[in-house]
Amino acid sequence: MIMTPHQVVAVAALGGLATAIGLIAFVAFALGIHAILSRLLDACDAYRTRRAYKRDQQQRSLGVFTDAQRAIDALPTTDHPHKR
Repeated sequence: MIMTPHQVVAVAALGGLATAIGLIAFVAFALGIHAILSRLLDACDAYRTRRAYKRDQQQRSLGVFTDAQRAIDALPTTDHPHKR
């Protein structure tokens, strides 16, 4: 069956519309995934920071110091040497 020029235009328009809708849906999906992953990574960073802070506070309360903390404490100061 031979299509009329109007039918060809209609099929082309529907194909273009379907392509545009598909691209819009793909971009929306990609942006949604990006937003979800960004929030997840931010939450993980916040958890890691909070955990490191708690660990540092616990080490300080127990008197356990890392090499970096010992090096900082060894720097000359004008304060009393045993004062924190």
